[in-house]
Amino acid sequence: MITTFLCASGMKLDPATLQQKTKGLRKVEKTREGNGYDAHNWGYWQSGTRSEIEQENDLRQQVINAGISQFTGLHHDAVGGTLIGQFDHTPVATLIRQDSKEFAYKHQARILAKGSKFTKENCPWVEIKGDLDRRLYASITITGCTSWKPLVERLHELEKRDKFLILSGRHGQLPNKFCKETNLTDRHIFDKTLLAENSGDDFFKRDTKQRDQFMKSAVGTSTLENISIEVLDTARLYDRDLDFIQALKQGVKHMDTRYNQLFHLRRVIEQAQYNGYVVVMAWCFSLHTFTQFDRSLEYDQKERDAKFANVEKTLMQKTVSETVDQDFQFAISPKSGNGFPTDKISDRVNNLKDY
Repeated sequence: MITTFLCASGMKLDPATLQQKTKGLRKVEKTREGNGYDAHNWGYWQSGTRSEIEQENDLRQQVINAGISQFTGLHHDAVGGTLIGQFDHTPVATLIRQDSKEFAYKHQARILAKGSKFTKENCPWVEIKGDLDRRLYASITITGCTSWKPLVERLHELEKRDKFLILSGRHGQLPNKFCKETNLTDRHIFDKTLLAENSGDDFFKRDTKQRDQFMKSAVGTSTLENISIEVLDTARLYDRDLDFIQALKQGVKHMDTRYNQLFHLRRVIEQAQYNGYVVVMAWCFSLHTFTQFDRSLEYDQKERDAKFANVEKTLMQKTVSETVDQDFQFAISPKSGNGFPTDKISDRVNNLKDY
C-alpha cells in the first residue's frame, strides 16, 4: 500500500500530512448511504452513479491540486498531483498478503461490531499472487452483495487489469462439508436454481445482475474502459472437454459440479489465470473452501454440531500464510503450466475425530 509520495522537489508527502494541510480547502464532503471506507480516511463513496463519482473525483482533484500548490509553493504537476489524486479516489479494497500471519477472527469481529465502518460490502480480500502474474482473491470473512466490485475497480484503475472472473453461485462454510462416499459438497450451500433442497438463494443471478449494471455504468467512462467481467456458477461449471475461452465463446456446456467441487474449482481457476483473468472466489470465507470434512461420519447431531463448532473456531484463528501454503499452490505455481491440470489432486479430507 502506498504510504508516502516523493515529489519532484525531493519533499516527502504522506497522506496524513497532505490531508491536514488541505483540510481548509475541502469545501465539499458528500456522504451517501452504503459508504465505503478508506485506509487513510480520505473518503470514497462507492454508491451512486458513475457520473456522480466522476464529478466528485474531479472536484477532489481540484482541491488536491490547490492544496499541494499552497503547501509546496510548486505547480501541482511538478509534485505528482495527478498521481496523488488517483490514489485518493481509487476504490477501496483491503488486501491481505498471502504470507500474512493474520487470521480471520479479528477481521470478522470488526465487521460484526456495532456501528463499525468495516462492513461485509468492503470486506478484506487475501491477494494470492502466482507465476506469470497470476492473481486470485479469496475472502477471509463474510461477504456482501457487492463486495467484489470495489476490488475489481481498484485492480483495474491501479494495475490496469482488465479481465476478471467472478466465481459465484454458493455460500461459504467453515468448514466445507461434503460426503466422502459420493464426493458431493453439501448441497444446501448452492443456489436454488438446481434443486429445492439447496440454499434458496440465487447468488449467480444476483452477481450477474451486478456485473451487468457495472458494465453499463462503465460505458463512456475513462477509468473503466475496456474492462471485461465474466460470472460463472460454481455448481454448473463448463464441461471438462472445453477450455476457458471456448466455454465463454461457445456457451457453457454445464456439468453438475457440486460433485468433485474442489477439483472443478481448481481446474477453472487455473485455466482462467492461464488466459490472463483475475479470479475472485466471491463467497464467504472462500479462503477456507479447500478445507473439507466428511459430514457423513457416524455422530449424533449434538456431537457433530459441537465438533464442527470447534473446527470453525480453529479455522478462524488459522493464519493466512498457512492456509495459502497448504491449499493454493495450484494458483501460485501450477504443475501443468498450460491451463489444463494433468491430474486430479487428491483432496485433503480432514478428520473430524481430531476435534
